[in-house]
Amino acid sequence: MKSLLLIHDSLATKAMKLLNKTWPTWFTPTIKVNGFKMHATSWDRLIVLFIWKFGLAEAYELSMIRKLKKERMVSLDIGANIGFYALELSSTHGSHVKAYEPSPREAKALRRNLAANGVWNVSAYEVAVGERKGTATLAINDANRGDNRLLNDQFIEQRPGITTVNVISIDDFDISKVDIVKIDVQGHEISVLRGMKRTLENNYDVKVFIEFCPELLILAGNSPMEMLFELASHGFNIYRIDEKAKNIVVNTPDDLIAIAEKNGYVNLYCER
Repeated sequence: MKSLLLIHDSLATKAMKLLNKTWPTWFTPTIKVNGFKMHATSWDRLIVLFIWKFGLAEAYELSMIRKLKKERMVSLDIGANIGFYALELSSTHGSHVKAYEPSPREAKALRRNLAANGVWNVSAYEVAVGERKGTATLAINDANRGDNRLLNDQFIEQRPGITTVNVISIDDFDISKVDIVKIDVQGHEISVLRGMKRTLENNYDVKVFIEFCPELLILAGNSPMEMLFELASHGFNIYRIDEKAKNIVVNTPDDLIAIAEKNGYVNLYCER
């Protein structure tokens, strides 16, 4: 499965990869998204910025986060990419965000977007987040820069697009207070949750927004049902964010997996 991940490209993926290669290095357009200046560094990220700008994806999830924001809150953005959610979470008085992004390319863009907005209450860490401290192999996606993935095989041949990254666990940081956690790590969500058990136990009122993609979970060597059980083991009530209906829905685990498989993925909201 892992080898297929690396060598199989759809026609659209190949086209975007080629298109991104034509991106002029001097061309860094700035798009204003929800009041924040964000730099595009590739054609696919430019498209994504316009999708975010016009609320064409995950708009209801964003509205939920905005309602939960409060002064002096602490948030974790795990899988921060170029900083869209980190910037949003940073905008309340006295707040602090810890943003984690393992891809050197996207971490650079993240730091640039933070600086462009004069945001200094976000700590950006160029690391992957997992169950324990160590290293991992990251596949850098040149077609979709929001789809960089950790690989299970630590000894895969090093070549362009493959790099070794440091891994930390959230519990390593001894974070005493957390209000909101956003997790989007392309199928490795279970490892993240297992590496933050103490943090979750010590923050009963924490709210968790997490991507649920059965295909990516299986590619990462995990089980979709296992992820739901992991969330439930921490006492969370699990809700599916329904972007079309603009509400949150309770589904059985089997139904939730079926819906996620049909749609490609769903975003979950978890609270206790």
